[in-house]
Parts: sequence; structure tokens; C-alpha cells
Amino acid sequence: MINLDLSSRLSFRLISLHYITATINFFIASILILCSVESFLGHYFNPRLLSITHILALGWGGIMIFGALYQLLPVIVNSKLYNIKLGFVAFVFILLGVFLLSFCFWSFNVGVLMQIAAPILLIGVFLFSINVFMTSAPKKKTIEYEFVVSAILWLLVTCIVGVLMVFNFEYVFLSREHLHYLTLHAHVGAFGFFLLLIIGVSSKLIPMFLLSTPISNSSLVYSFYAINLGLVLILSDGFVFGSIDRIFFYALLIFTGILTYLYFIYSAYKSRVRRVLDIPMRKSMLAFIFILLLVFFYISTYALGSIEYTFRFIVSTGLLFFMGFISILIFGQTFKTFPFIVWIAKFKDTKNRKILPKDLYSEKLLQFQLPVFFIGFLVFLLGILAQNIQLLYCGAILFVITALLFFINVMKIVLYKS
Repeated sequence: MINLDLSSRLSFRLISLHYITATINFFIASILILCSVESFLGHYFNPRLLSITHILALGWGGIMIFGALYQLLPVIVNSKLYNIKLGFVAFVFILLGVFLLSFCFWSFNVGVLMQIAAPILLIGVFLFSINVFMTSAPKKKTIEYEFVVSAILWLLVTCIVGVLMVFNFEYVFLSREHLHYLTLHAHVGAFGFFLLLIIGVSSKLIPMFLLSTPISNSSLVYSFYAINLGLVLILSDGFVFGSIDRIFFYALLIFTGILTYLYFIYSAYKSRVRRVLDIPMRKSMLAFIFILLLVFFYISTYALGSIEYTFRFIVSTGLLFFMGFISILIFGQTFKTFPFIVWIAKFKDTKNRKILPKDLYSEKLLQFQLPVFFIGFLVFLLGILAQNIQLLYCGAILFVITALLFFINVMKIVLYKS
């Protein structure tokens, strides 16, 4: 069982604030997808798609992961969070930066407002990073810790590249075209921050939730070096030599790291003591199917000769990553971690000992949410590939229903009363 120190009401509020805000942002992103389905039919570099991507990446996945890390990092390093109040300050900067930046992309306002928004977001990420580093600095370093720290460093790099791109719109001081740096920005953000952080946290949590017998972490060590080496090569080749022609080969190195990580997860699953999985864990296991599909679609973008089909597969790859892999993993792990912290704060020291964390949410809603999401995702993906706007509308409507069900269930946890 996760051993958390939530005696401070501030700690509970900080974590809850991240979970609730991220859930609302996911609903907003789903509404925006429904209002902008035509944006998924053309080039991936368009204002509305950029806006939705940043809300999904930072407002949904980012803020949810930041909240989860405030909860789980003390578990990984066996230490209290460095500064809870700093967490609130970072949250305000990050949320403000995300919404200002997303608004600027939506209206394609690349002037002063965007130049204010990007540094605000960078400040928020920097403050968050200080909290992470100071929490874990004096502790024994594990492979999970190394994944988390490297992910935060790549997040800072991603934000710095983003800030440079924002100012480059007006002042044009970078040597290559904007799409060149957008490619670097996207790769470092997706594989550097999200993937490494998910590997670091899940390699600790999933064996624990599965009650797996001890397994070797040698595959994790290889995964760590393969992914980071691939990212270093992508970034150095892109900035030093000004080329992204070899990015596919560097990505293959990253994919070998992904496969060895999946082997670790498979080993944990195979050696589990808990044979019957609950709904949240079944969702979490399904998330890894999306990462395999993502690898397939990514490779397909380079295998296809037609530029038209290449654009479709690039958009599909982004969908698989943020609405597929990231979202389904959040759907599952939210109901493994968030109910526990609410239970500790509300019921651990009361007479309601018969109440368990799983009693705080509705399993029926979870059971209904899963098929709605999968059908919506499949329909929307087919709509992108077939360039069919009717399929996109149907899939987007199911995304909105999924987001609404998820929001209701999260609020049931927050507002639960015995």
C-alpha cells in the first residue's frame, strides 16, 4: 500500500486541485475537438489543432501528472514534498500560461500576448521542477528516480524550445523554418517528458498494484539509456547540424527503449499475485496497446510516399499519444491513486473504517466509460484516416460523453460523504 503523509490539509488540497483542474481541462478539450473536427482533416500545423494539443498535453496530461507526482514522488524517494506552497504558486503560473498560450494559438495571435504566455508557463514549470529536485535531492537514487528527474529536465528543454519558437514568430532569429523546430519540440515533449515520466512512475506503481513478485530492472536500465540517447541525438542533430532527416533512425532507438519497458510491464503482469484485475488496472493495461499502435503509426508516416497520407498518419499519431496512451492511462490510474488520498484525508482517522477507497467512486460509470471511449476513439481515428467529417463528429461526441463521465466520477470522489 502507498504510504503517504497527507496530514497537512494543504497537501491534500494541492493534489486535489490538480486532479480536478485536469479533469475540467479534458472536458474543455473534448468540447473544442467537437467544435473543430475539420482541423483534423488537413495539415497538422494549424491554429486550432495547436491550441487543442497544448490543452491536452499541458492542461490535461501535464497538470494531472504534476498532481500525481506531488502524490507519488514522496513514495518513490521516501521523503516529504519540499514545499507545498511552492506547488500552489507553480500551479497558478502553469494554468495561466496554458490557457493564455492556447487562446493565442486558437486565434493565432503570435504577438505580445503569446510572448507573455510562454514565459509564464516556463516560470511555472521551473518552480515545479525546483519542488521535484529539492524533494528528491538528498535521497538514494533509484532507476525510477532517474526516469523522473530526466523527464523533468526534458520538460524544461521542451518549454525553452517552445519559448524560442514563440519569439521567433516576430523576431526570426532561428536559422531554420518553424516546422523544423516544431518537430524537435514535439519529440522532446512527447518522448522526453511524458514517456520518461510515465515509465518512471508506472514501473514503481504497476508492480505494486499487481502485487508482482520481485523482477529484474535491467530492462528499465536499458530503456532509460536508449530513450535518452535517442532524444539527445534528435536535439543535437536538429540544433547543431540543422537536420531532422535522420530523426526516424533516432526514433527507432527510442522505440527499442519502449519495447524493453513493455517487457518489464509484461514481466510484472506475468508474475502478479493478484490474478483478477479491477477496472482501473484493466484500463491501465489497455493503455500499453496504444503505445504499440503509436509506434506502428509513427513508422508508417515514413513508409508512406504520399504527403497527403503522411499528414493523416502524423495527426493520427498525435491522437494515439494524447487521447489514447496518455488518456487511457490517466483514466485507469486516477481511480487507483486519487480515491486513496481522499480516503486518507476524510476517513482514515474516523469511525467509518468500513469505507474503502474503492467505495468513493462508481464502478458502473467506469464500466460504461470504457466502451464509450474506445468506440469514440476508433470512430475518430477512422475519420482521420478516411477524411470523413461525419465519423469525426460521431467520435468527438463520444469524447465529450467520456469526459463528462470521467468528471462526474472524479467529483463523486471529491464530494463523497458517508
